[in-house]
Amino acid sequence: MVTRQLWTEPIGMESSCKFLNMLVMVSSARSMQQVQEELKRIEVLCGRKPEDKAKGTVVVDADLLLYNDKRKMIFYYQRLKEKYV
Repeated sequence: MVTRQLWTEPIGMESSCKFLNMLVMVSSARSMQQVQEELKRIEVLCGRKPEDKAKGTVVVDADLLLYNDKRKMIFYYQRLKEKYV
């Protein structure tokens, strides 16, 4: 399942750019740690560098919000819930 796209202001960093956000729900046999590692690998493949956030330029940001009904990022989850649900 994929949600609609939504442009939002940056959260937790200074940037003059808005972010294009969307949520994706997938099923995986991987552990939570493996999923998080895969998301970081995808970020790097898309061109993300460790110093990007400090510069206020984030090419891509993939976060794990829920895993087996466990909330990983409560602040982001509540904000996204308001916008997407």
